[in-house]
Order: sequence, then structure tokens, then C-alpha cells
Amino acid sequence: MEDTVNRYQRRLLYGGGMVISIMLAAATCVLLYSMARDEIARRYADFAVRKLLVQLEFQARDFAVRTFIAHEEAVWPTRESASPALIATFAAQHGRVVLQGNPHFAPVLALGDVTPQQPSDTFGRYLALANEMSYRAGAYFKLQSQAMSGYLYSPSHDFIVFIPAPGPDSTLQTHDANDVRRLIGTIAPSDNEPGQSTTSDVSATSRLSWLVPALDPIQHQQVIRLVATAFDNGKPFATLISNLPTRSVLAKLPVDQYDTVSFMVDGNGQVLLHTRHGLPSENSIYLALHTLPTLHSEQPVAMFRDGMFIISQGIQGTDWTLIHTFSWGTLIVALWPKLAACVATLLLVIGLIWIALVWLDRKVFIPAWRRSQRIVESENLNRTMITTAPFGFALMGLHDKAVLLQNDVMRAYDAQIQGDEPLHRKLMRLFDPDPAAPEWQHDLETAIAMKDDTTSDLLVSLMRTRYQGNDVVLCNFTDITARKNTERKLDEARRAADTANEAKSAFLATMSHEIRTPLNAILGNLELLDRSPLLPEQSERLNTITSSSYALLDTISSVLDFSKIESGEMPIETLRFDLADLIRQIGAMFAPIVAAKGIQFDCVIDDALASHYLGDPTRIRQIVTNLLSNAVKFTAQGDITLEVYLGGDTGEDSPIVVGVSDTGVGITLEQQRVLFQPFAQADSSVARRFGGTGLGLALCKRLTELMHGTIAVKSELGVGSTFMVTLPLRVATPADHVLRNTDAMPRPIGHIPDREHPLRMLVVDDHPANRVLIQEQMKTLGYQTDVSEDGHHALQCFAQARYDVVMTDLSMPGMDGYTLAQTLRSQGVTIPIIAITASASITEHERCAAVGMDAVLVRPILLDTIDRLIRQLVSRTVESDRPIAAPQDLAYGPLPAKVHALMQQTLQQSMEALSAALDQGDWKSVRDHLHALRGSFALIGELETADSVRQMEELAANHDQQALKTAMRVFAERASSVLDQRPAV
Repeated sequence: MEDTVNRYQRRLLYGGGMVISIMLAAATCVLLYSMARDEIARRYADFAVRKLLVQLEFQARDFAVRTFIAHEEAVWPTRESASPALIATFAAQHGRVVLQGNPHFAPVLALGDVTPQQPSDTFGRYLALANEMSYRAGAYFKLQSQAMSGYLYSPSHDFIVFIPAPGPDSTLQTHDANDVRRLIGTIAPSDNEPGQSTTSDVSATSRLSWLVPALDPIQHQQVIRLVATAFDNGKPFATLISNLPTRSVLAKLPVDQYDTVSFMVDGNGQVLLHTRHGLPSENSIYLALHTLPTLHSEQPVAMFRDGMFIISQGIQGTDWTLIHTFSWGTLIVALWPKLAACVATLLLVIGLIWIALVWLDRKVFIPAWRRSQRIVESENLNRTMITTAPFGFALMGLHDKAVLLQNDVMRAYDAQIQGDEPLHRKLMRLFDPDPAAPEWQHDLETAIAMKDDTTSDLLVSLMRTRYQGNDVVLCNFTDITARKNTERKLDEARRAADTANEAKSAFLATMSHEIRTPLNAILGNLELLDRSPLLPEQSERLNTITSSSYALLDTISSVLDFSKIESGEMPIETLRFDLADLIRQIGAMFAPIVAAKGIQFDCVIDDALASHYLGDPTRIRQIVTNLLSNAVKFTAQGDITLEVYLGGDTGEDSPIVVGVSDTGVGITLEQQRVLFQPFAQADSSVARRFGGTGLGLALCKRLTELMHGTIAVKSELGVGSTFMVTLPLRVATPADHVLRNTDAMPRPIGHIPDREHPLRMLVVDDHPANRVLIQEQMKTLGYQTDVSEDGHHALQCFAQARYDVVMTDLSMPGMDGYTLAQTLRSQGVTIPIIAITASASITEHERCAAVGMDAVLVRPILLDTIDRLIRQLVSRTVESDRPIAAPQDLAYGPLPAKVHALMQQTLQQSMEALSAALDQGDWKSVRDHLHALRGSFALIGELETADSVRQMEELAANHDQQALKTAMRVFAERASSVLDQRPAV
């Protein structure tokens, strides 16, 4: 049936479309035919107008010449000779005179053959005629739109008048009066010249003739000549030639049109003029001459033959005919915009009609029939879907809660639930019948007790709708028991992961304490041992142990710092600091190390940097130090550059960029992809060749991201690498001058020691080795120290003595460091309290600050760190005229008198011993003396001088005796100069 309906619809629809299309095409053809007929008629009318213009041109010349001849024939018998003056002028100029009766008219030129046998007065009547022509002909020529010319000459060919006088570009300028006869011979037509067309006579003896176009020898242009002869008593006395330029005729004919030609033929069918470049095609001439019934017709004759339209008409007064031809191609070219518009419109209209027909067929007729079929099919499909759905489905009355429709799943669950209440009523209790409630209430969860003592979790959706004119609720549910069980298991797993993470944090804290505590004792004792007198071999072994210990400390610190970042325990401070000075300090720290490898080191600081910024200088120092360490490690030659500059413009919100560039081994693109991952290195040989754990760059990336910055690398294998750290540091304002490290904020101390009494400290630690180490360190720094093994004993010490600073461990049996600090503060003690710990997390920092501690020291604790912190905490509240008793820093300023004298004595003795050992070839003694010299200058902070000794050690290792002697002489002068610049005090 569907095929029958479709065939019937298409028969009506597309049949009507075909009829409309044919009618539109027929109407368009009629329109096109009408347009072609109009164009043909327009061209015929245009030809008639143009032929009329040409006819008028011929008639105007004809009339003018006839008028002149009639006038001259009437007055010639009585014409008097010219004036004697004119004749005299004519004679004086040898038969040549220019006549201009009016300055506004063109002049005429008269020439005659004046000879003794034929004097000038014999030309008197002709001169009078020429003088009169300067008036009449001049006025006539001035009124013509086209250039005109003419001649008048005597029958004896000894006198000629040029009308008007030839211009300077004519050939006449070279002729004189004796050449007139020859000149007239070139102008005058012969009696048998071809193409003559004779008009009716003016009188019984005169006649006018039109000559075929020819080249005027005087004016150098193609002209049609009208020749007339004036007679007196049957004898000619003058011949007049009027030149009609052919361009004047051609200008009135149509040109530059596709497949058209206009031409003029004589009575014999010879072409006289045409509008084509070159001759017209033979086909056009042949069709014109053999199609037209007659050539010279007074009325227009229009014909069509072989695809050519031909129209012709004779020119009155001549036997010539003007013919114009064009083809269908001419019409198409002329009408193509209109033709194209008509055809395009036709196609567009037909296309739109057929699009509309197809659209109606596909979108209206067929869908309308199918829609009626689908109504029944939809009802059946809905019932099938409800019955076979894998989830529970029911349709219930809104008010009576009766089941109108349900599927097998709903029935199965209803049969398995506990209790007498049916399932659909349990589900309906979830529905909110309030009219303001949403119609679709979804994602409702409920637990249903089943008969097998299990519980099923259901996800229910309820929607208010209409069915058969009644308000109903459409209910469907999905069993999500498996998902809920999975969620419960995931929740248990999450809690287990949190517990594991807490255990990991506790493990890291314990390991930090357990590793750093013995490492603190190792580094502290090594530092104290380094300050005691040792043999050269012992010093060398001590340096090896110390270097290895520091490498172990760096590894442990990197691992613990990375763990802190991952657990969110890494503190980022906001302090006011001098960025430029920080970079200078880092550069000064690495300069000797870089110079020792023979590498050029540059530290470039942008002048546009602000004086102070807000940020974490400790973490910035850590990042830059890591990058510089890598640069030094992987660069064997070339240069290393540390620079800091503004990343954008000079505005206060411009980010800061810190760059480290080197000419080291470089990194490939594949290696760069994993460069910032933990424990990742460029390749497997890096750790073997250069050492390291692969945590440095990963730690730099994490620290940079914690400060909301970015780190990037540009590198080329074998060329070098550039690391760029971009940080959004805010420029510090005067209002930010109070911002500083809150963990190091000192409290006012209760007792300020006198100059004669050194600072007294109480050290609390449960580890005996730590207590002894800190006591020795304080003794080395010049501080008095009492030790205590726990908090209770520390309180007893406080009751018996007065202290200036308390240093306490945090984890101790009995009373720990937190409780001790809180107890001291509650008793009114205001002296600085310093916490000592192996792992300072954010929680520990916050807890230390909460109980009143002033600073936190992380093991291992070195002498410089302890001394700097104690000076910072105490000097901020001690007046400048009452300084704290503390050891002098030998790296700056004058040297103590004993140290200065000892350095000079040691230098002299060492140089003498070196020279003696070198002369004997005792290279072991040479190395020992050099090592001792290097240590002594490093002790007083002269790192460049110490580096010079290192270079001499390399020469000694290579047994280069001559170079070593030269270096020793240079070193002796330099070392003496250094000691002279630091006089004893």
C-alpha cells in the first residue's frame, strides 16, 4: 500500500512539476526570441541613422560645391582683376601669396607660374577669385566639425589655390611658383580615373564627380574627392576639388563589434571603404553582393542568408551603396548579459520548484502517511519495551497509587521483598506530590529488605505525567547493590590509604630523626676535628669523609624535601628580601668552584630589578643552587652564566626570570621529556659518570610550582643547556618592611650579657652524643654551655642558674621540647628558645610557634648555622655599644695578631720547605706542604689564594717541576700581598 500511495503522489507531484517547467521554458524562449528581434530592429534603425549621417555629409559637400560653381559661373564674365598691390605682392613672392581675409578664418594659398612671357598681371582675375575665397571658404571650413581641404586650379594648370593653406607638415613647403604645373599634375584627376560617380549637371556644361578614396599628396590622408568644373560660354575657366576625409565617413559607421562589418561599394561591387582592419572577409562581400537584389536602392534593403543579417541603401547623388552585415554571434555577444540572466532565472526558478516538490514529497506526504502507521507501532513498541526492560518499570496512579502497567522485573522484585507492603507503594513514598516539586525526581536511593535476609540498593527515578487523561507517576529503578558495595570497598581502601600515608609520614619523620641524629654527630665532630691540628694525611682523609658526609646529607635532604612536597608539608614563606643580593651571594659561592675547573663564570643582574621582593629566599636559593651545581657538574670547558632579569616589561607585575646557562654535554629531546621526573637522569651513565640521585631537577620543578612559577629547559646535545625559572614575585612596598620569617622572630631576652661575660646557654637533648657535640660546638664558638638530658632536669637547671638562650630537642622521653617551652613561657621566661629537630614539617613549625619557640634548627647543625642564628636572635635586642661575645669571623677584615704572625711564619717556612723538597724530587713532601698551605688560606677565607694552591697541587700530581717553580714564585708574591692587605689587630 505504501508503494501505491508513493506512486500516486509522485505522479501528481512530479507531473505537475514537469508541466510547470515546460511552460516556464517556453515562456523564456519567447522572451529570448523577442529580445533578439528587438536587437535586430535596433541595429536596422541604427544603420538607418548612420546612413543618414553619411548621406548628409555627402550632400553638404555637394551643395557647397554646387553653390560655389554656380556663383563663380555667374560672376566670372564681369570679375575684375585683383588690386595692383596684391598683384605686386604676388609678383614679388615669385607667384606665391597667402590670403587671409579675416584673422578668425583659415588663410588660403595661391600659387602661379609667373614668367616673363606670363607676367603676374595675367593672373589678376584668379587672384581676385582667390581673395574672395579667403572670406567665403574660410567661414565655411570653420563651421565644419571635420578637417576639410580643397583646391581650385586653372584649366591651363598654371595657377592653383589651396583651401586652406597647407600646414608646416605638408610637402608643399619645398615648391615655388615654377613648379605649379607639375604640382597640379599630381592633384588633378585623369579623365579615365576609376570609380568616378557623376552627379547631375549644374548647367549645360558643368558636372560634378565623386572619385574613389585616394591618398591626398598634400595633406597625406585618405580622402573622397568631389570634382567640379566651372564654365564660361562653354569653356572651362576653373576646376574645384573638395576633399572629404574617409575617417569622417568611417566615424559615422559602427565599429569594434563582434562579427560585424560596414563597407561601401561602387556600382560595380568594388569595396571603397570598410570598418575592418584589413579587407572584409570574402564571405561577407559575397553574401552582400549576391543576396541583395540591387546595389543602389533608395530605400533600405534588409536580408538574411546563411546566418548573416545584411542591410544596404544607396547614397544619393552617387552610384555607391552602404552595406552593413552582422551575425547571430553579434546578437549573442550584445545580449549575453540579458540572455544569461534569463537562463539563470529560468534554471533557478525550475530548481526551486523541484526542490520544493522533492521537499514536499519527502518531508510532508511520505512522513504524514508513515506517522499514522507509527502511532500504532509506537504503542506496541512501548508495551514491548516496558515488558522486556532490564530494570524495574511501572506506571502508577498519582492519587490512588494503583499499578496501571508494570514489567516482569518489577513483579520479580515485588515477589522477593519482605513484608506485606507491595514494592510500588514503598517506591511511591519517595515521590514528593507537592505541585511546586519538580516533575522529574531522579537519583533517589532506597534500601529494600529481601526475603533471603539481604538488602538490595535501588536507584529510583519518578516522573509525573499524563496517561489516558489521568495523572500518573512513571517509575523506574535500577539495582545498584554491586555499585554500592564497590563504593563501600573503595571507601575502606581510601581509609586504608590514608592510614598508610600517615604511616609513611610517621616513618619519614622517624627516619629523618634517626638518620639526621647520627649524621649530626658525624658532621659536627668532623667540623670540630677540622679545627684541630692534624697531619696532612689526616687532613686529606678528613676532607674525604667530610665531603662524603655532606653528599649523604644532600641526598637525604633532597629525598625528605621531595617527600614533604608530595605530602603537602613543604612550607613556602613570604619574606621581604633583596633578590639581587641573593643572586650575588649564590654567584660568589660558586665562583671559586667554577674557576677551579677552568671555566668562565658570569653573573648578570638586571638593573631594572626592584630593591626588594616578597617571596621565599630559602627555596629560591635551593633552586638556583641545584641548577648551578648541575651546570658545574656537566660542564668541562667553556662558560657558565647565572642571570636574573624581568620577564616582561618594567611594570611591578612583571615576573622574574632566573636563568642558568652552560656549555656542557647538553640534553636530547627524548631525555628532556623525563628530565623533571623523580630519580630521572639524562641516561643510565650519568649517575656512573657524575653521581647524583636524579632528584635535584624534580625538586626544583616542585618548588617552583609551589611558588606558582614555571621551569623550562632549552638544550642541544654537545652544545649546552639553559634552564629558566619564572617566578611571579611581588615587589615589596614600604608597608612590607616588617615581613620576615615568623619561625625566626626573636623574643625580648631577659638578660643581656656584659662584654666581659660570654653568652650562657642551656642545651637539652636525650642523646648523649648530641649533648657532647653541641657542648663542644658552643665551646668552639665561645659560648658557655650547660647540658640537660630531659625537660624536668632543664627546669631544675633554670631554677639554679640564669641562661641567655635555650636549645632543646623536640622528641624526648618524659617532658618533651614542646612541653618545656610552654612551661618556661608560662613562668614568664622571655629568652630565645631554639628547637632542634631532624625533620621540620609544617605541623612542627606551627606547633613550635604555638608554644612560644623562636626558631627551628634542622639537624645536622653546623657551627656557622648555630652562630648566625644566635647572633640574629640576640643582636636584635642588644644595643650596639654592648655587643655579644662571639668568635671573630676570620673570612673578613683584619686578622688577629697571633693569626697574622702565624700565617706569615707558616708561609715563609712552607715556601722554603717546598723549594727544598722540589730540588730533592720528594713529591710526597711537596704535596703535603701544598695541602697545608691550602688549608691555612681557606681557614681565613682567602678562597682565590687557596685555589691557586690547588692548581699547584695539580702540577705536583703531574710532576711538572718547571711549571711548579714558576707557579710558586707567583704564589709567594700573591700570598704576601694578601697578608699585607689584612693587617694584624
